[in-house]
Amino acid sequence: MTLTESKLLNDDFEDKETLFNFLAGGAAGDGIMSAGTLFTKMMTRNSYYCHLYTEYPSLIRGGHNMVVVRVADKPIHCQVDHVDILLAINLETIETHLHKLTKGAAVIYDPRILRRKTVEDFNRSDIMWCPIPMHELAKSIKAAKIVQNTIGVAAAISLVNLPIEELDDILKELFAKKPAISEINVKAADLGYEYVKKHFPNFKTQLVDQDDKGLITISGNMAVTAGLIAGGISVFTGYPMSPATSLLEYMIKYSNEYDYMVVQAEDEISAVTMAIGSNHVGGRSATGTSGGGMALMVEAIGLAGSAEIPLVIVNVMRPGPSTGLPTWTNQTDLLFTIRMGQDVFPRIVIAPGDIEETFRASAEALNLAEEYQTPVIILTDKWLGSSNFTIEPLNSDGIEIRTGKSILLDEITNEEDYKRYEDSEDGVSRRAIPGLPKNMIFRSTGNEHDQYGKVNDSGPNRIQQMDKRMRKFETIKKMLPQPSIYGYDPSEADVTLFSWGSNKGIILDTINRLPEIKIAFIHTTYVWPFPKEFIEKAITNSKFTILVEQNFNAQFGTLIRQECLKDLDHKILRYDGRPFDPLELVEDIRSVMKM
Repeated sequence: MTLTESKLLNDDFEDKETLFNFLAGGAAGDGIMSAGTLFTKMMTRNSYYCHLYTEYPSLIRGGHNMVVVRVADKPIHCQVDHVDILLAINLETIETHLHKLTKGAAVIYDPRILRRKTVEDFNRSDIMWCPIPMHELAKSIKAAKIVQNTIGVAAAISLVNLPIEELDDILKELFAKKPAISEINVKAADLGYEYVKKHFPNFKTQLVDQDDKGLITISGNMAVTAGLIAGGISVFTGYPMSPATSLLEYMIKYSNEYDYMVVQAEDEISAVTMAIGSNHVGGRSATGTSGGGMALMVEAIGLAGSAEIPLVIVNVMRPGPSTGLPTWTNQTDLLFTIRMGQDVFPRIVIAPGDIEETFRASAEALNLAEEYQTPVIILTDKWLGSSNFTIEPLNSDGIEIRTGKSILLDEITNEEDYKRYEDSEDGVSRRAIPGLPKNMIFRSTGNEHDQYGKVNDSGPNRIQQMDKRMRKFETIKKMLPQPSIYGYDPSEADVTLFSWGSNKGIILDTINRLPEIKIAFIHTTYVWPFPKEFIEKAITNSKFTILVEQNFNAQFGTLIRQECLKDLDHKILRYDGRPFDPLELVEDIRSVMKM
């Protein structure tokens, strides 16, 4: 359902949770993403909270690219699908997003892009058309065509009445190493700003110039980077794959400053086996990819499970199958991640819901992998990984580095009978690494092995080692955090929403818009091992239940049915590659509750 279909944008429409929404659109190569980043920096510098969301096709040039920046005076969790200021670099942007414009919205555009059309052809006399000769302004300062994005951003800043001096400062910082480009962009910004001041005053939204309170803007992939660094990573491996490529880029960017190694491998199989090898010899290593890359890694992940070698994998999900929608979002890989590989072996699956959870889960994943000597998979997605959020600066309070039963150099004993895969009550054996004294030498293999690591395919040994490995699963289950409850307790609520991963912020925003309904929200971050008892109790105590997730086949609902033998009363699914919009979700929930 779209906003137009639900008729949310009528004359009485008002979004009390948002100051305004800015959308910039054009073709790939028009600097649309840079425009969104620049606008967000300006808002954040003035201590306004933003959410930046991007949509773009898998093209180097052409296609329709857009970036939406939602602005508020308090923390926000997601985008909303209406527009108050539209920066249109081409005609397609106006035609695509016209129906999203609120009453009194402004459209910033160069009259050249209309070709043979006029604004009257769009039948929107209720909006503020702001024709700006951006092409001519760029020519007047001998600037390249792409500088129109800076002119357009400055025009939007002028509309909401923030000072141009701060935007100029940001441009100087961004282009500090390129003074000529910096000068051109500052001139372009000044031209766009003054043109609006002269021709288009009195826009409906006027902001207050506020002091910089030190807020930061950060994406999910950047939060993973920060978390891995805080968790003591020593080696990161990867191969470029949308939408995980920026994770590899961020890890490279900070590698010298924080003294860890990054390897861009020739493919995903090499990336995962390098990470396994690094962990085998005592490193704290991780790799990152998306669903297709995970598919290539499956056999190697089984090796880590069999040989009980720590491994962290970050899967920034996108829709499939095969290439699927490489630049769009979905929660498609939950069941695949839980079930991948021949036979069974323990693994932990973490699906953080926001930036703070992503940061801390990434650090904790390194601990869990080493403590339980097993693969740990972090599931984010294109929406969380690529969106930018304005937040208070992250801190590492409470983050620690744990090594579990790893035998450190200062803990070497003279034992004569070291068993790397010794049967133990919790399923976790003491882990030596290559290079320790001769009496600590062991074999490591993907074949079934005995307690010393020697290949052994006898029946009794197989049972012993299989039972030992799977005993870890029960140990892990007792130690992982339980889901969180937001809003009402299920026993007091009219309806209980169940979801996981990146839906968290969208659902929290939705709940704020439904004060007339008592809502409980069960958010699950640690999805495997599955928190069976907690979810069972929540379902039992609920009057009515709704599943909310972004995939075709209700994968989290499948897990609930598999583990709890219960079905939820209703499900709301989205699988078109776009994230949920809270305004649409509000209408969906109201509709369900009237049934």
